[in-house]
Amino acid sequence: MKDEAVGELSTLYLARVSKASYGSDQNMLSQGFNRVYKAFNRCTGTEAYVCVNDSARHAVIVYRGTEGNAEDIATDMNISQKKQGRHNLHSGFCNAYHSVLSKVEGFVRKVPEGYTVVATGHSLGGALASLYAVYGERAVDRVVTFGSPRVGGFKWSQALTKANHHRYVNGSDLVARVPKWNYYHGGELHLITGKGEIIQEPPSWRLFWLRLKVWRYASDHSIDEYIDNLK
Repeated sequence: MKDEAVGELSTLYLARVSKASYGSDQNMLSQGFNRVYKAFNRCTGTEAYVCVNDSARHAVIVYRGTEGNAEDIATDMNISQKKQGRHNLHSGFCNAYHSVLSKVEGFVRKVPEGYTVVATGHSLGGALASLYAVYGERAVDRVVTFGSPRVGGFKWSQALTKANHHRYVNGSDLVARVPKWNYYHGGELHLITGKGEIIQEPPSWRLFWLRLKVWRYASDHSIDEYIDNLK
């Protein structure tokens, strides 16, 4: 399958940016950005970057995924739903998103009009990126997530589809299938198979077959696995 892109922002490139968000500011600069702004909330452990490439006239809003610390785990496990507008949302994700929102919005205002803006992230980061795509002050051209869990109810999934969401799932990745009850995905599913192919909106039998591979549930969630298979 041809790698879709917005400007120069290919899916593989966004996966690499999502991986870099687990590291330092220097890691983000190594992805070709000349301006990098970081938002962090100590209480929730939430971390996000707004990265700008002025020569290419694009910006990436990237949220870091779960690192295994107590704050991130508490965010992931708080699966009760809370109301935001017309939508029922995962309480932990919603709280984490709002904990850095004012800083993220301030940084996004530094991005000139006319630039391509994409939101992205892996795992928990994908969930938060999707929240920005729907609720953020700046309209994004696209949201691309890798191994994102479900974030909200059915009405939320419809709003996410309208936000041009491209959801990548690697093989048997378990995180992309939780939480279960009263939670729905939105957007277009791109299934990355173990053979390195990408299938848009795969048939249900293909998904069922992959879910039988329980030994792959955790390893298929790794951002390194996403990058290797996207290559």
